[in-house]
Amino acid sequence: MKISLLKKSLSIMLLIALISGCNQTPTKDQSEEKTVETVDLKAFKDEINTIIQNSPKGINVVDFLNEVGASYIFDLTLPIADVDKYETKTRISLSIGAYAMDMFYANTYNRADVAIQLSEIIKLQTGKLGIESSPENKVYFDRIKQNENNSDSLSYFMDKIWNNFHQQSAKSDMPDTYALIFVGGNVEALYLLSQLTLYANDNQKMLDYFSQQGEIANSMLRLLEILSVDESVKPYYNKMKPIAEYFAAHQAFTVKELNELAPMIESVRDDMFN
Repeated sequence: MKISLLKKSLSIMLLIALISGCNQTPTKDQSEEKTVETVDLKAFKDEINTIIQNSPKGINVVDFLNEVGASYIFDLTLPIADVDKYETKTRISLSIGAYAMDMFYANTYNRADVAIQLSEIIKLQTGKLGIESSPENKVYFDRIKQNENNSDSLSYFMDKIWNNFHQQSAKSDMPDTYALIFVGGNVEALYLLSQLTLYANDNQKMLDYFSQQGEIANSMLRLLEILSVDESVKPYYNKMKPIAEYFAAHQAFTVKELNELAPMIESVRDDMFN
């Protein structure tokens, strides 16, 4: 059954909403020699917000997958068992985005059981960063868990969280976290799209849609360029650059382009999460 774009948008953003209303500085992981905390990225907050707000979103990718009848394949998603591997601020933030996109993917295919499990993982990850939800969002998040089988209630509480997120995100002093969550989620979306297109037998419609994702790739590249003052982010920028350039150089995709680009997307995802 197709889910409305608004409902799905709210589903993914409820996780990002957990960063709202908090300006705490997370504990620095000792494995990060130079982190974004050493640079005043608050000066880039407006630019980061503008890029994100004006970019297409990975949720549209998952909506498309549902529309064309692509399968829900749990094994493609980020393993829940890997959550403890992410110990630095950068990797935790990226993983929040990826797990959030996987939750959205599950929710789109009516796998509320998986979506609720992933929401608990996101709570764990935000806790690692020392981030707390606003009091209102804590209540709404708990109510979502309690209403797993009531789609109307889920939509209602997701809408509340969505509104809170938009009201508070502009005041957030954590633009780097916001940007990394966006990047992690959209890398996951492109990975799901590329892999499911590879699996499809009659995939021309999916190839055509895949060829149109250059704007998402370019948005991620621009964010990573801003954040690449952090040595832990720079490798992701270096790997995202040829992906964005590939999209720009190829207006139409055949299986040949898919076979060339899909491994590049898988490689940057592997670097982020393996």
